[in-house]
Amino acid sequence: MKRWYLCEIIGDGSDEEPFRPASADLVTANWGATDNPAGGWMIVEADVDAAQHATLFADARVLSMETRDAGGRELDLDEPLSAATQAYRDGVVALLTARGIDARGIDGRATMRDVVHTVEQHCNPKATRRLTQTQTQGAET
Repeated sequence: MKRWYLCEIIGDGSDEEPFRPASADLVTANWGATDNPAGGWMIVEADVDAAQHATLFADARVLSMETRDAGGRELDLDEPLSAATQAYRDGVVALLTARGIDARGIDGRATMRDVVHTVEQHCNPKATRRLTQTQTQGAET
């Protein structure tokens, strides 16, 4: 299942240690990330199973951006955040604001796709495409 994460950036940008999301060293998955790392973190779309998601969810360097309604059903990227609880929406705004992202447009009418786009624009305001370089990255064994 494709899921979105806000991940700390690791690596020093060298050939030996390229910039990458922390998630890349935790699980083997197909993933795509924002073009230009900024502010020490990036947004990542990863195709992960439940066990991989649990591994990522447990790591402090990775923040899951999954959205659930009051009944616990995971929302689609294009469903309005009004389907989620007010506490969840407030949490999303607080999370973005704490990372210096202008979250004024994130309200009940916004979708998770809008949130992802807001974060991507913050990471790379000159981006002409949303995600690049889908890869298979493996955790070290």
